[in-house]
Amino acid sequence: MKRLTPFTVLFATLGLVLPLQAQEGNVSIGYFVTAEISHAPQLEEAMREHTEWHASQNDPWPGLVYQAMTGGVEYVWVGPGHTWADFDNPPVDPAQDMAHFARTAGPHVATVDVWIWSLWE
Repeated sequence: MKRLTPFTVLFATLGLVLPLQAQEGNVSIGYFVTAEISHAPQLEEAMREHTEWHASQNDPWPGLVYQAMTGGVEYVWVGPGHTWADFDNPPVDPAQDMAHFARTAGPHVATVDVWIWSLWE
């Protein structure tokens, strides 16, 4: 049985990762927000208010909100078109962002899942 050396693993990993890093705008973030039972109208209004708050902060990142039409009441906020480096210095203070979301949407939220993914070409 042939063993892989650490250098072989390193170069193989770099061969997979570097092309992805070189592509601009292939990273998206998504927040999957499920409403508490019977809180769908309030959560929808809170999501709208939070999206407007981002606009009032001159947030240049695009944010698209979708409602899942199957299963429970779930909303998906998607921010597409990022690079990995974008997440090192977000345009809106994350602490203020979380505080506003917690204040407006928090009482109506059952769960929140955050996913970050990249498009492979």
